[in-house]
Amino acid sequence: MIYRIHAELVDGAYLPDHTTITRTFRIGGSATLDDLAGLILDSVDFDREYDYSFFVDSAFPGRGKEYHSSVSLGLGKTKEKLYGLGLKEGMNCVFRYGFGNKWIFVLTVKEVLQESGNIKAEVIESEGEVQQYPDHDEEFEDDYDEEDGDDSDDDPDGSDLDFDSVGHHSVKKGKAERGSSDIPDVFAYEIDFSDEYFDDDNAIITKDYNPRLGRKVLRVVEHQLETGKPAFVTDVYRALQKKGNYRKLAKVKIANALITVIFNIMKYNMSYSDQMYKDALQDIMNLKDPEDAVVNLETGIERKISSIVQKIDNHFMRGKEEEAARMFSDNWHPLKNWIENNFAREEEDGLKVFSPAEIDEMTDYRIGLGDVIREIDQAFLNTGRYEQILTLFPEMLEFFSWTDGDDDTIRGAVGEAYERLQRPAEADAWFEKWYEEFPDHPACTNYYVMILEERGDLEQARQVLEAHIPHKEKISEQHYDLYMRAEELYKRLGMEEKSAFYRDLSERCLQLSGSGIGIYADNLEDMSVAWKKPKVYPNDPCPCGSGKKYKKCCGRA
Repeated sequence: MIYRIHAELVDGAYLPDHTTITRTFRIGGSATLDDLAGLILDSVDFDREYDYSFFVDSAFPGRGKEYHSSVSLGLGKTKEKLYGLGLKEGMNCVFRYGFGNKWIFVLTVKEVLQESGNIKAEVIESEGEVQQYPDHDEEFEDDYDEEDGDDSDDDPDGSDLDFDSVGHHSVKKGKAERGSSDIPDVFAYEIDFSDEYFDDDNAIITKDYNPRLGRKVLRVVEHQLETGKPAFVTDVYRALQKKGNYRKLAKVKIANALITVIFNIMKYNMSYSDQMYKDALQDIMNLKDPEDAVVNLETGIERKISSIVQKIDNHFMRGKEEEAARMFSDNWHPLKNWIENNFAREEEDGLKVFSPAEIDEMTDYRIGLGDVIREIDQAFLNTGRYEQILTLFPEMLEFFSWTDGDDDTIRGAVGEAYERLQRPAEADAWFEKWYEEFPDHPACTNYYVMILEERGDLEQARQVLEAHIPHKEKISEQHYDLYMRAEELYKRLGMEEKSAFYRDLSERCLQLSGSGIGIYADNLEDMSVAWKKPKVYPNDPCPCGSGKKYKKCCGRA
């Protein structure tokens, strides 16, 4: 069989307004649903990195027979052949791609030919273009035709819009009563000031109702800071950081001031002046932190960064460690620059960059940076990138302000890299330095004992272990790995009694951790019990039993 299938993109995170995007495909019946998914995504130039679903014999997502592909749930490709789905001429299906910024395609079977033989799946008709991750620099391109002065966009109520040329940019203005003042070059990019951006109370909507304008104004502020014009914006930016605002929050506050300026110009027919902007900036110096909905506004650059980090995570989860390590290495410096420009602040003793875990919380886990940092050491070690570890990982340790031992895997990987390169003296020095900074650190002991065991120096491993392992402290997850390491080492040394002692500790630790109970004790014979809520990390399986990652299930709340 040969099918002619028409697809229309009807919904999506960045679907352009008033744009028709359709594709028509020719595909054989022996092709699978996964082949069809790839054909659809390739036709609109989307990356294949997220889960998808087909809903057969339905024009609505969630109805009809569902065929699902999900990396997070451990499901593979949809291997069902098209000829086995009972597709008929006129039948509708839905293809849903991604479950955060989801894209919805409605498919219609236009023709079914009773022909046999293998054919090449191809796009035979195409209309409209869409970007999976639109860059806001492109989004601000002028839609004014300078050659004939004609513009196809109209005011929402049907009246034509005027245009004033401003340098190399043009600014679209609303009705005459909104003001005929020239919009200054301070705005840098085109902004649409038509009625859709004003609510009934003459306020500009930038939070929940119109995040697109908020993103545009935020990008204008970034441009002002990049160019240093006007200079007083940079001065306020630095002053806000000294008051405790991290860099992105400072930018958002400045964007609020700029929105006030725009409002006064357009609604009250005021003329722009630098003093107007300075007054608005002065007002926001003591402004309370804006709502999360504003802070979480993403520019195109942030969405690109998020896409890169998620791709690295997906490569690692699928066992493609070479691709994960290469991609992280290639993108570390742009990632570092972006973090420095948004999630850092100037303090008296220098620049403070927040930890990956803190950045995840600030961005509502949109990026998942902490997950990638915790797992990337294995990708580098397992692919033999030891020299890269010794150059890149110390830079990471120096860059972030780490919290709660989130840097343990990075530190441990450096020690392992020295050992793999047969530089034992430097490995020993690295762990001694770690102890100097954090005495009796359980992760340091665990990594160091492991390396000494692999080196064959069991006696030295025993001495290090006994010098740092706790005997009369809280039994907790923090020491679980160390108890297991002690059990293994003493077993190799033939010290069965001590091995059994630490095996018992690790088993009790595991049981109590799983039940949500923590143990606090002055000694191991006299213990008191206290309730402790177990910590669930974003990449852990969700406790509700759905099979999804916590961050993609209950963690969204």
